Amino acid sequence: MSPSFPIGSFAYSHGLEWAIETGRIFDANSLNEWLKTLLENGSAKTDAILVALAYQSEEYE
Repeated sequence: MSPSFPIGSFAYSHGLEWAIETGRIFDANSLNEWLKTLLENGSAKTDAILVALAYQSEEYE
Protein backbone atom coordinates (compact mmCIF):
# COMPACT_ATOMS: atom_id res chain seq x y z
CA MET A 1 0.00 0.00 0.00
CA SER A 2 1.02 3.57 -0.56
CA PRO A 3 2.24 5.49 2.51
CA SER A 4 -0.33 8.16 1.65
CA PHE A 5 -3.21 5.66 1.82
CA PRO A 6 -5.39 6.65 4.79
CA ILE A 7 -5.52 3.94 7.40
CA GLY A 8 -6.81 3.97 10.94
CA SER A 9 -10.21 4.46 12.50
CA PHE A 10 -10.53 8.18 11.74
CA ALA A 11 -9.59 7.74 8.08
CA TYR A 12 -12.98 6.21 7.33
CA SER A 13 -15.22 8.59 9.26
CA HIS A 14 -16.04 10.92 6.34
CA GLY A 15 -15.65 13.90 8.67
CA LEU A 16 -18.08 12.64 11.31
CA GLU A 17 -15.95 13.88 14.22
CA TRP A 18 -15.77 17.35 12.67
CA ALA A 19 -19.54 17.42 12.05
CA ILE A 20 -20.25 16.54 15.68
CA GLU A 21 -17.69 19.03 17.00
CA THR A 22 -19.09 21.90 14.91
CA GLY A 23 -22.69 21.08 15.80
CA ARG A 24 -23.79 19.93 12.35
CA ILE A 25 -24.68 16.56 13.86
CA PHE A 26 -26.46 16.92 17.18
CA ASP A 27 -29.15 14.21 17.29
CA ALA A 28 -30.37 11.06 15.54
CA ASN A 29 -32.14 13.00 12.79
CA SER A 30 -29.11 15.10 11.87
CA LEU A 31 -26.95 11.94 11.88
CA ASN A 32 -29.48 10.25 9.60
CA GLU A 33 -29.32 13.19 7.16
CA TRP A 34 -25.50 13.14 7.26
CA LEU A 35 -25.41 9.42 6.46
CA LYS A 36 -28.07 9.78 3.75
CA THR A 37 -26.03 12.51 2.06
CA LEU A 38 -22.87 10.38 2.22
CA LEU A 39 -24.65 7.42 0.65
CA GLU A 40 -26.30 9.49 -2.09
CA ASN A 41 -23.48 11.87 -2.98
CA GLY A 42 -20.26 11.05 -1.16
CA SER A 43 -17.59 8.41 -1.15
CA ALA A 44 -19.79 6.21 1.05
CA LYS A 45 -21.78 5.50 -2.13
CA THR A 46 -18.73 3.78 -3.59
CA ASP A 47 -18.16 1.96 -0.30
CA ALA A 48 -21.76 0.71 -0.33
CA ILE A 49 -21.44 -0.52 -3.92
CA LEU A 50 -18.25 -2.43 -3.10
CA VAL A 51 -19.81 -4.01 0.00
CA ALA A 52 -22.89 -5.05 -2.00
CA LEU A 53 -20.73 -6.61 -4.74
CA ALA A 54 -18.63 -8.46 -2.17
CA TYR A 55 -21.79 -9.76 -0.51
CA GLN A 56 -23.17 -10.92 -3.87
CA SER A 57 -19.95 -12.74 -4.71
CA GLU A 58 -20.24 -14.69 -1.44
CA GLU A 59 -23.74 -15.83 -2.42
CA TYR A 60 -22.45 -17.43 -5.62
CA GLU A 61 -19.52 -19.32 -4.11
